[in-house]
Amino acid sequence: MLFELILLSVVGTVFIIMGLVIWKKQKISLISSINSSKVSAENTPAFTAVIGKALIIIGIGIILTGVFDYGTLSMWGRIFFIATFAIGMIMMIYATKKYNRCDR
Repeated sequence: MLFELILLSVVGTVFIIMGLVIWKKQKISLISSINSSKVSAENTPAFTAVIGKALIIIGIGIILTGVFDYGTLSMWGRIFFIATFAIGMIMMIYATKKYNRCDR
């Protein structure tokens, strides 16, 4: 149980750091080129902000999963992970569809 908490905390922290770097420093190069190849320069700040925030949400969900699994033997950790992962993925799909366009 302690190993799971440590592992999920490290992975969640990596996601949060990546999200902060993509969001705050606008590092579009850290995003797969298939998802960012057609994003215009004027849309880069908005695109990286949404992707970065989505990664932060997923990272928080991963850490909460470890905390709740360590503290309780219930399914709350898995529920937090599923919810935050779904929210993060919806945000990423939204950003990709909105900003990764050929016609812009």
